[in-house]
Amino acid sequence: MRKMMAIGVGLAVTALSTAAMAEGATAAASTSDPGMKISAAALVGYGLNNAAPDGADALNLYGLGFGVRAGVSLPSNLYVGGTFIYHLGASQESGSGAYKVTTKMGMQYYGVEGGYNIASGGMTIRPYLGLGQIKAHGETCVGSVCGSGESKSEIYIAPGAAFLFNVGTSMFAGVDARIVRVMTGDGDKGKASSLPSVFGTIGMTF
Repeated sequence: MRKMMAIGVGLAVTALSTAAMAEGATAAASTSDPGMKISAAALVGYGLNNAAPDGADALNLYGLGFGVRAGVSLPSNLYVGGTFIYHLGASQESGSGAYKVTTKMGMQYYGVEGGYNIASGGMTIRPYLGLGQIKAHGETCVGSVCGSGESKSEIYIAPGAAFLFNVGTSMFAGVDARIVRVMTGDGDKGKASSLPSVFGTIGMTF
């Protein structure tokens, strides 16, 4: 009887130890592998293009900008997503009265992004590279008669970095900086490219 009890106790201890080890392994796996996270964010910021402010015809085609970003952070720390940015640009006037000419021009672009999340405490640093299409939008008014249009879409690349801080369990806020380089098209591709554009951003993870 005692021998049977000893065997039973031994089996019970072994089972409990195995369960504890399995639970510990599961917890460790969940800690090291947080799983896929979807995020969405809004951006508000300002940009300068290479032509501004030098030259009589050099409008800042970027200026105040608004945008959205959405993406997926993978367990491997890779980030894949997309973004859309609309810059209001700037305007200039000439003439007066019925012959007053007002020209407004801005930029807009959208594309995909790929980056890598580097976590440090409650902060994530994400270097990334964007690729997509960019075009100018504009409006010209002569007196009270106005007409608007858009340029042909061109290809751009945008290296940048986002610095994101956790706000609670599912929100984040931070700063995003990027350079937009127009790669195709005729004429002044460099002048249509941006110097660093800096955005504030706030968003949520799901």
